[in-house]
Amino acid sequence: MVRARVLLAATAAGLMLFAGCSKSEDQAAKRQLFGSPPQITSVVVTDPSQQASPLSCDFTEIMKGRLCYLGAPPDMQEDAPITVFGKYTKAVFEVTVTDQDGIDDLLFVGASFEKPGSDFESTLVLFDDGSMNEFPQSQVDQLSGPQDCVADEFQCYCNERVKEYKVTSNDVTAGDGKFTRAAAFFAPQSKDILRDCLMLANKQAPIPIGEGGVTLSFRIDAVDREGNLDTWDSNPTVTVVSVEEQDPSFFGCTGDECGCCIFLNPFNYPSECFGKPGLYSPSLGVGVCSLFT
Repeated sequence: MVRARVLLAATAAGLMLFAGCSKSEDQAAKRQLFGSPPQITSVVVTDPSQQASPLSCDFTEIMKGRLCYLGAPPDMQEDAPITVFGKYTKAVFEVTVTDQDGIDDLLFVGASFEKPGSDFESTLVLFDDGSMNEFPQSQVDQLSGPQDCVADEFQCYCNERVKEYKVTSNDVTAGDGKFTRAAAFFAPQSKDILRDCLMLANKQAPIPIGEGGVTLSFRIDAVDREGNLDTWDSNPTVTVVSVEEQDPSFFGCTGDECGCCIFLNPFNYPSECFGKPGLYSPSLGVGVCSLFT
């Protein structure tokens, strides 16, 4: 019943390492109503094989914009880019589908799975759009400060509104019959700012998973506009990497020391960051972190 609801909703709304194979006709799971049904000819899922993928973002402009927003002088100069880094679980789905009625007859290609502890099915929609479609996604970390910021030689400020990022499928070539989705899974201990970094750097939507170390199993479906269904005969898997909080490579900041300290301590930076070098202001003759009392 859950599966039927997912497919009906998709119709209305208009991982093993490099694993891939072709499906034999006698094993095909099909539902044919009218016309020719779609056929999934291959499924390739690149799974990190329990190795987390690195991620990094230059947050210099956002950090300087926040400081200007709080009253710091706009002429502050960073010693080095304020770069936030960490790790997450990345899996890329690539499903090749054919349809005798033409590729435009395909309505939906998706990878469905159940999150741990949930009785409901989630579906990742795959696209053959060359990443031309962009989908709005609000910033995740809304406690440490705004991210819709500008800081250059002409202006320095932040808007109070929540920043809206644009994410895509990460599909490479439109119309080639290869439906793609780069999926990014985060264990619960992951920092919210890393999810925003993911959208900023890779244009991928973050997918929270209730626990790390779990293996997710995906059902691959293709549906055409007549309601014909084809389902792949095996379920690829993805293992979500657990966050090792004692491992500094899972989250940190490099570059300007003052800027990184403020970025990592948004609520108590005056006491934590006083006197740290960096973010020098020529107009004041000192660094921003020397202004704290």
